[in-house]
Amino acid sequence: MKLGHVHIPVSDLDETVRWFESVCEMRPSYRDQSMAELMFGTFPVIFDKRDHSSRATLGFISEDCDRDFQRLVHRGANAIEPPTDRSYGPIRSAYLKGPGELTIEIEQITQRA
Repeated sequence: MKLGHVHIPVSDLDETVRWFESVCEMRPSYRDQSMAELMFGTFPVIFDKRDHSSRATLGFISEDCDRDFQRLVHRGANAIEPPTDRSYGPIRSAYLKGPGELTIEIEQITQRA
């Protein structure tokens, strides 16, 4: 088997779609009253309208964590944690508040001497 997609329940589907459109410049590949599909590369994430939002983290691989973090903050994302070098590997990552209960992680593999 191969993972094909992920569903994430959100209480405000319109706000979720608006957030990804304005902050990430992403448009749904499919949208109706109860769901929206966003393509992250070739991987679909489906946001389902529900009476509650689920906590989830969407992790993005970045070539420049600092640049991408600043770009998303400039477009309206709220910072949770700025870009930081991690002790568990050659990793630099940052966290942003996404719509609903979503967290956005930006992760960059760095070269350490």
